Amino acid sequence: IVFDENEVVTYRFLCKQWRLHANVAKQLLKDFCVRQQLHQRKVFVWYALFRSSSFVLVPETKIERYRNRASSCHVYAVLQSRNEDPCVIYTADLKNSLRGFYKMSAIEHLR
Repeated sequence: IVFDENEVVTYRFLCKQWRLHANVAKQLLKDFCVRQQLHQRKVFVWYALFRSSSFVLVPETKIERYRNRASSCHVYAVLQSRNEDPCVIYTADLKNSLRGFYKMSAIEHLR
């Protein structure tokens, strides 16, 4: 999906699409990134950094600046091209949420 359709793929998308646990989806994205590095195909990664009671989304270009303040770090989204605008990630999550929303037969007619 990342390369074929030039989509932003978030762990939330994988959870909904394939009914995966969040941790499994995050691991799949991480494994995908590692495989792309081995094949020398560049992907751009957004990370979710968790603190005591909150989390922040950080593009890979700024990860070192924030990583030491986080209790954990996970791959949140993968993109084909470099984009540091968080609105792109939000829009992808919103679009994927609405994709499932419009599958409901009663709501489909409202489109």
